[in-house]
Amino acid sequence: MHATTDNSVARIESPAGWSEMGERPDFREITVVTSGVLHVEAETGVHILPAGEAVICGYGEWMR
Repeated sequence: MHATTDNSVARIESPAGWSEMGERPDFREITVVTSGVLHVEAETGVHILPAGEAVICGYGEWMR
């Protein structure tokens, strides 16, 4: 097993239409969509992720 503090793991249940402020984390953030649809804004554009998909935000990469 490899332990690290470079990743973020959180469980969030958000209501439809909920939005979070943009950020540039100093860690890698992995978001897995377990139900519904997630709209992610990033420097590369807007990505729409259905349940079962995931997105990885790298160190210092802007996303909302």
